[in-house]
Amino acid sequence: MKTFIALLPHFGRICLLVLLLFCWSWSLSLYGQTTERTNLEIPNVHYEIFQEGMDPGLERYENQLVRMRGDFLVKLDTIKQYSPRDGQTVLSLMYVYEFNENNNNTKRATFGIRPNIGFTQVNELKAHYDHDNFRISDTIYIFDLQGMMHPSTYRDYEYNQHGLVTEITTRSWNVNSGIWNFSFKTVNEYEGEVLTKQSFYEFDGFTGEFSLWQFIEWEYDEGFLTSRNTYLLNDDDGTFDIIFRNLFEYNDDGLLTVSEVFNRLNPENLLRPSHRLEFSFNVDGLVALQTRLLPVLPQTNGLEWKLSEREETSYTVFGKPEITILSDWIENEEEWEAIQRVENIYDLHENILHTRTYFPNLANPGQWLLDRDEEYEYNYDFESGAYLTDPELVDAGSHMITSIITQLVNPNRLGFRNEYIYSDITVNTSDFNEKSDIVLFPNPVKDILSIRFEQGMQFDRKISIMDIKGRIFYQNNFNGIIDISTAQWPAGTYSVVLTAFDGTKVISRQFVKH
Repeated sequence: MKTFIALLPHFGRICLLVLLLFCWSWSLSLYGQTTERTNLEIPNVHYEIFQEGMDPGLERYENQLVRMRGDFLVKLDTIKQYSPRDGQTVLSLMYVYEFNENNNNTKRATFGIRPNIGFTQVNELKAHYDHDNFRISDTIYIFDLQGMMHPSTYRDYEYNQHGLVTEITTRSWNVNSGIWNFSFKTVNEYEGEVLTKQSFYEFDGFTGEFSLWQFIEWEYDEGFLTSRNTYLLNDDDGTFDIIFRNLFEYNDDGLLTVSEVFNRLNPENLLRPSHRLEFSFNVDGLVALQTRLLPVLPQTNGLEWKLSEREETSYTVFGKPEITILSDWIENEEEWEAIQRVENIYDLHENILHTRTYFPNLANPGQWLLDRDEEYEYNYDFESGAYLTDPELVDAGSHMITSIITQLVNPNRLGFRNEYIYSDITVNTSDFNEKSDIVLFPNPVKDILSIRFEQGMQFDRKISIMDIKGRIFYQNNFNGIIDISTAQWPAGTYSVVLTAFDGTKVISRQFVKH
């Protein structure tokens, strides 16, 4: 790969690396997650799962596939993606997963449409784990046009004492010699559990050694990320040049207020400002306004900026985005012009039901035309999960998304559909029996919240109550019955979390404070 890049002009090499950095940024977000155990709490975020159906080359590890629902683990068996093709919507991409007895994802088979063949298997990933459930290696196989499976890529992983990935070595299958040849290596460096440097190496077949060709460094101040610098090898003198720089600023509450980006994507190959993002927050600490600015002149090195775009977002009472309006700055008129409106509609369990995208009606200024409607479907009759005493107040964590339907308003544009298929419950992560449950009442609450555990506890647990930003409002020991005054708490959605004293999560529930 380095040989190929060396053949490009320096500006072209940097442009190519823009695409690579997107991929690496995805991979980086996964490295720390590979070490999580399946008996730990997994964030209840629906959106992470969608990315798997978007890019066949994007690797996902076990914690992207095993989802926490209530007190139980549910395995995602299959993702089906339907796309417009030949005047109709057909199955175009499918992922099928397998798991071992420890619920580690051991196989992912990818199916897709191939010209002149039709829908067939394209590749397959097989993963191997040690006795501590750490992924130690995985192998990617590809299928030829005759349906024969051939090895393609092999990776092995090394970890430090904190269970964080320190090294990933990639080998490629040599068809002629029938052996695995070294190709790439990624090395991660940490201070404690914080990633501070990531280095990328390419194997040189002539010297038999790995050579460094790019690295990324993160700098922190009192725990806050202040800069991210990407360096690229300069083949002319063997030094490393900064090709991307990100600078970050925060307010007194620790919220990100400014993000500036610099790069060398210019004919002069000089590090110059690309854009600046400024963030404003509402009283709950959620981003209400995001403004994008561009440099007046690149030569000013970011000392002068001009308005470009902005996003205004309002939120529901439980802290989820409701309406987002994107606007362009019209410099000649010195005013903002709305160019897009996105509305999110939720059910009473805080699950998103619709994401609707609108564009301005040019014929009737001030009106919006619906362009796209993404409809989300859930399994509301999930009986294998947490015991539900009141379906109207069901824990949102027990709902699994089953499909997304994208309706395009233009009749000449076909829609899309993603379908998600889950297995039965396999692991109960709490030490309660299936019919045990916490009762919160009243819910919604105004002054006093009563918390009861229906069958009592054999030993004490720790109870914590936090808001959607993770701020703890109450923490104490809990033996089964407690009344808590919430009269002075801000309105919003709160989570009640019970944990054992060894830190393992037992159960969690949500309530709304009026």
